[in-house]
Amino acid sequence: MKVLLRKKGLLLVIGSSLVFWMLLQTGINFEESMADKKQDIVLTAQKKMKKSNTKLNMENNDNKWNKQAVPTAHSVKVKTPFKMSPPAQLAERVRSKCTAYLRSLPKKPIVYPITTNAHYNLLFCPMCKLASTYWTKFFKMLEVYKENSSIHSPYDIPISIAKPTKERLQIIQGTSGTRYDSYYKFMFVRDPYARILSAYVDKLFAPNPTFWKDLCRKIITSVRDRSKPHAKCWSDLSFEEYIRAIVTAHRRPAESGMTDCHDASFIGYCHPCELKMDFIGKMETFSSDSNFLYQKLNLSRTLDTLGRQGKQLADEDALLDTVISPFKWKNDIKKCIPWHEALQRIWRKLQIRGVIGKEQLPLTAEQAEKISQQEFIDLIKKTQENTSYSERKQQRTEALIEIYSHVKMEYLHQLKVSYKNDFDFFEYEDSPASIFNINRKDIQYYGYLDLGQK
Repeated sequence: MKVLLRKKGLLLVIGSSLVFWMLLQTGINFEESMADKKQDIVLTAQKKMKKSNTKLNMENNDNKWNKQAVPTAHSVKVKTPFKMSPPAQLAERVRSKCTAYLRSLPKKPIVYPITTNAHYNLLFCPMCKLASTYWTKFFKMLEVYKENSSIHSPYDIPISIAKPTKERLQIIQGTSGTRYDSYYKFMFVRDPYARILSAYVDKLFAPNPTFWKDLCRKIITSVRDRSKPHAKCWSDLSFEEYIRAIVTAHRRPAESGMTDCHDASFIGYCHPCELKMDFIGKMETFSSDSNFLYQKLNLSRTLDTLGRQGKQLADEDALLDTVISPFKWKNDIKKCIPWHEALQRIWRKLQIRGVIGKEQLPLTAEQAEKISQQEFIDLIKKTQENTSYSERKQQRTEALIEIYSHVKMEYLHQLKVSYKNDFDFFEYEDSPASIFNINRKDIQYYGYLDLGQK
C-alpha cells in the first residue's frame, strides 16, 4: 500500500512538473509570438512611413514654396514641418498684430500697385527706395529664366525693359483677404530713418530737374520762410525741410499721407494686414533674405552668381544708376546748376551710399565740362579701389549720423510719431541712440552734403 502511494506521489510530481513545463513553453512561445507580431507591426509601419515620406517628398519637389500646394478641387492640404526663415517669422509676427489694427481702420476701397507671376504663384508689393527696380528686373527674369540659360540674376536684365508695373490690386481697407490668398506674397522694408535719407539724397539732392521743379518747389513754398530766397529751379531743398514736409503730410488719417511714394509708410502703402503677407524681408539683410526666395524658387544659377559676385554687381548697378541718368539730362541740369556742381552732387551721393570713399572730386570746373560719361565712371571705379567694402559700409553709417545731426530734435520727434506703426510692426528702433542720444559736438564732421571743395 505504501509502495503504491509512493508511486502515485511520484507520478503526481512528474505530472505537475510536466504541466508546469508545458505552461512555461506556452508562455515562451506566446512571448516569441508577440515579439514576432510586434516586429511585423513595426516593419509594416516603417514601410507605410517610407511610402508616405516618398509621396511627401514628391509633393514638396513640385511645391516651390515648401508649404502646402495651392488648393484645388482635388488637392489635399499637407503641412510639412520646416524651420521658418527670418522673413517668414517677421511676417507671422506682423499678422499677429493685425486684428486690432484692422479694426481701427475705416472700411473703404484702396487701389495700389503689385507685381505678380502666375507660374510661381508669387506676389510682390513694390515700394520706392526699397530696391523696386531690382525686383522689377527679378520678375522680368522669372519670365525667361527656364528658357534662357544665359540669364543668371536680375542684373542681367536691361533697365530698358524693366518698366514699372501696371498691375493694380483693389482691396477694402481694414478687411483681411484678397483674391491672391493662395499666392506667396512678399515685401521688403527698411529702417525709416535710412530710407528717408536715401530718398532725399537720391531724388532731391542729386541732380534731378524734374523733382526739383515739382516736389522741391512744393515743399519750399510750404515750409520755407518767404523772406528767404530759393536757388534756381528750386534745387536747394534742405534735408530738414524735407523732414518737415513729411511730418506735415503724414498727419493725414489712416496712414495715407505722404509727399510722394518715397516716404510712404510700409503699413499704409503695401497693406500687409489686408494682404496677409507670407514673407517680409529687410533691406538691412537684403542678401540673405533674398536668398530664401531664390532657394524656394530653385533659382540655382541666381544663388551661385550672387553668392560669388553679389557685392560687385550691386556696386556696379548703383554706380550706373547714379551716373547714367544725369548725363542724359545734362542740358536740362545745366539750366539749373553748373555741371561741375552736378558732378559734385553725384560724387557726394556715391559717398553717402558707401560706393566710394571720402576722397574729394578730383575735377576742376573746366575738366568737369569735358569729361565723358564713361571717363567719369572709370574715375569712380578707380576711386572705389582705394577703400575696402567694410570701410565704405561704415562710412554709410557715419554719413547718416552726420546728416541727421543737422536736424532739430523737435522735428526728429515728430518724424518718429509719423512712422509709429512702421517702427512697431516691422521691429525697428524708433529712437536710435546714433540719432537721438548722441552728443552732436562729438561728431567728426566731414560735410557729406557740402558742395564746396575742401
